[in-house]
Amino acid sequence: MLAVEREQLILKVARRDGRVITTALAQELGLSEITARRAINSLCSSGHLVRVHGGATLPSNTKVEHVLGSATGLVVPTSDYYYARVIAGAESVAAQLGTRLVLGVTHYDEGSEKERVQRLIDLGVRGILLATSVYEPGGVTGKWLDSLTLPVVLMERSFTYPETAREYDSVRSDHTYGAALAVRHLAELGHTSIGLAIREETPTARGLKAGYEQTVAQLKLDVDAPYQPLPIIATDPEGTDIALNAFLDECIRQGTKAAIVHVDTHASRLVELAASRGIRVPEDLSIVAYDDEVAAFALVPLTAVSPPKHAVGASAMRLLDARLGDPTGGNDVPIQHLSLMPGLTVRESTTKYHA
Repeated sequence: MLAVEREQLILKVARRDGRVITTALAQELGLSEITARRAINSLCSSGHLVRVHGGATLPSNTKVEHVLGSATGLVVPTSDYYYARVIAGAESVAAQLGTRLVLGVTHYDEGSEKERVQRLIDLGVRGILLATSVYEPGGVTGKWLDSLTLPVVLMERSFTYPETAREYDSVRSDHTYGAALAVRHLAELGHTSIGLAIREETPTARGLKAGYEQTVAQLKLDVDAPYQPLPIIATDPEGTDIALNAFLDECIRQGTKAAIVHVDTHASRLVELAASRGIRVPEDLSIVAYDDEVAAFALVPLTAVSPPKHAVGASAMRLLDARLGDPTGGNDVPIQHLSLMPGLTVRESTTKYHA
């Protein structure tokens, strides 16, 4: 998240509550306390906030914007990386509609999610854009969704009967199609064996793996190409290196010269490990990253699949506004499940197959 975006979010919290508390702000926006404190200090230096013990308040001549029915709640697992662009997309449409968003960040914690959603409801928001902490269908989450009394549009999630008693508008990236794009690109370059290294515990993984397997089968490529589950690089860098090196070993053993790697940070690290072993990218190994958040900044700029994150947020905001604007209370507006197609950005990490 850019510094200016952080400061805008902090000012929104301040106008909502009249003040910001450093520790609470860090939790709500998904920031470290050091980052939150620095941003608050910057806003105090510019005169937008006034420092008090533990945080800051609005200047005395600033009107607090109490949340009423014109505001929309936006609840996401994180406010950085993937979801920063989802937030930006929703914000762009909200601005066009003359409404404002009130953000809640849950850090993939179900208890925090329910607490933040309820707080937004208590503050009087007109509806909620929600990416649930649970991303696989489940009875508890479904029953909780059914208990909410205001319109909800799901982002990058979709729950349906029998998990829920009623249907919900939803907007999702089609990761199955995204994986197919990556496989097709490498196949067009002449690669018949394409490895897959993937973060299995993520919402993206199921669709990505399905798309990979379907397209490999359709194109009659090697179905036994290397496959490697990956840990979270931020919490287990050593384990990540072990897994990626094992993946490289298997690619060498099988003569595989192409790989799809989820996510960007893992793909970037794979390039570094390959270089340390004298494996050239793309001459010896073509790599396609998945997410395209930091792929362009790898040692070798990475060809990457780009989910339409901005469009997910923007489309969700439009769906919610259409439902809220219906004079029947949304009853005459059909439920929509939107599937948005990723794109492929070709950079320097892929090339034609060389025997």
